[in-house]
Amino acid sequence: MGPPTKAGPVALQTGICPPGKLARESASRRRRSVQAWLFSQLSSLRPADVADSARPVSRSSLPLHGTEADKVLTMHPSGSRRQGTLEARARRAHQPRGQDRDVQLSKALSYVLRHGALKLGLPLGADGFVPLRALLQLPQFRGFSEEDVQRVVDSNQKQRFALQSGDPGTGPLIRANQGHSLQVPELELFPLETPQALPPVLVHGTFWKHWPSILLKGLSCQGRTHIHLAPGLPGDPAVISGIRPNCEVAVFINGALALADGIPFFRSANGVVLTPGNVKGLLPPKYFKEALQLRPTRRALPLSGNEEPGCPSDPEPSPGARKPVQQ
Repeated sequence: MGPPTKAGPVALQTGICPPGKLARESASRRRRSVQAWLFSQLSSLRPADVADSARPVSRSSLPLHGTEADKVLTMHPSGSRRQGTLEARARRAHQPRGQDRDVQLSKALSYVLRHGALKLGLPLGADGFVPLRALLQLPQFRGFSEEDVQRVVDSNQKQRFALQSGDPGTGPLIRANQGHSLQVPELELFPLETPQALPPVLVHGTFWKHWPSILLKGLSCQGRTHIHLAPGLPGDPAVISGIRPNCEVAVFINGALALADGIPFFRSANGVVLTPGNVKGLLPPKYFKEALQLRPTRRALPLSGNEEPGCPSDPEPSPGARKPVQQ
């Protein structure tokens, strides 16, 4: 091998790395540099900037040119940042880190206390309470403290959880107030045994994807122990929990008729009306009083089997990556 060129890279001079690999690594570093630059620009956006139309990314504004610029712009078709990505990143950039952690903790608590406690080896009381200290030993709660859990319980607008002091041996106890797929025979539920005890309005919220099946077969527990009902529509002052704010169809239930047929109703600690339905776990269509399309505009939906259930002419999309399920 001849003497190294004066300007050649050290690795190339010593014969350690072939030129092609060096070129690829150099291009990769330049692309990473541009991506870092794009994200730094993104983090400076205000929410108002994101609300506007996505701003184009021009070739001249990138700190490299030629095919490298083309590769970066390929990430954003037509030279524009994708608005969904912009919005998500801008929200994260302007959202307090503590709030991110609280959402993460709330979701982890919901899964463990409603569905996964036994599978994860936690002692589950007949009333649904789990020792908090044992729960915090699970890997998904690493880095969270009892104070973090207390804050999430106190600040949860839907009042999903309850804390109580236990005996000195177990320490504090925590449970989900409703939404279980686990059998919790002594969950704190208040029986609603007369039509007068039921709320004047009973509503189940769902999505268009499920409406034809619901109209045909009725509401289902969907793997949980109860069907969830709310005392109003999303946004009503009386509604704490029990109906998704983004649901597309509201089904109004004739609770008095169902009660007369022997279908029980209960109220949870956070105000959700619950029913196990009939022996098949269903609340059949005979108990539907009316149905209402909520999005994009409100209109009454037919309950008669002689008419097609249809769908909105311009529906809003159901939640993106999350599979829509009945509430």
